[in-house]
Amino acid sequence: MEELFASSGVPKELTRLALVESSFNLHAISYAGAAGVWQFMEYPGKKYLLIDRSAAIDERLSPLKSTVAAAKLLRENHQRFGSWALAVTSYNHGLRGLLRLKRSESKEFSRIAHLFDACNRRSPLGWAARNYYAEFLAVLHAESYRKLFYGEPPVQPLRPVAFRFAAAGKTALATAMEAGVGLQEFRLLNPDIRNLKKPLPPRFLIALPGTTDDLAGLTPKRKAPRFAQGAKPRPQIRLASTRVNSGRSR
Repeated sequence: MEELFASSGVPKELTRLALVESSFNLHAISYAGAAGVWQFMEYPGKKYLLIDRSAAIDERLSPLKSTVAAAKLLRENHQRFGSWALAVTSYNHGLRGLLRLKRSESKEFSRIAHLFDACNRRSPLGWAARNYYAEFLAVLHAESYRKLFYGEPPVQPLRPVAFRFAAAGKTALATAMEAGVGLQEFRLLNPDIRNLKKPLPPRFLIALPGTTDDLAGLTPKRKAPRFAQGAKPRPQIRLASTRVNSGRSR
């Protein structure tokens, strides 16, 4: 996740939003219909992901494909507001009520802090959205002290994954058999394919075991992001008066 966010020009700390959204539960589905690790709703999710019931494809359920989608959404929100606090908040809240904010105002947290005030009845944010950014900061804080609280977590070896374009018209079942991948492992790597017997759409990316991680297919080359004065500093998250350097939508 961190690698995909970095390649998209988004601070790696924002990958922790998935913990706020779903506790990294690959099978999470909310009562409102949000699905996957990043909890995309179906309609807004279609802007970034393939969600096709007739083809039995739902890329919201792919943890890596949805990570790329989340990075795109967060980056777009940051370009719109000039503030990571609002980019994070709008991931949960959406854009309603926030578009009237001037970019020059949102760059300084002190000028938008009133939006998160629980006693501010004029805030366009509901109760959950007012607390969403605080939840994210709490997760970052807890992670900073994880060794103190939890010790070193057990490290499970992960098999490298490579993304490849599937042959058009072939079923996922045939693709798995040709690649010599067991069906259980293929399903684990491709949870977005809901029916292995249906033909795969053209230029559909599938995940297969590899000798090294190959995620290039998920993040095609694009122009470098524009920052002030044309410079390209390392992405930063402004947390009120604190600065942390970088490495949904219900």
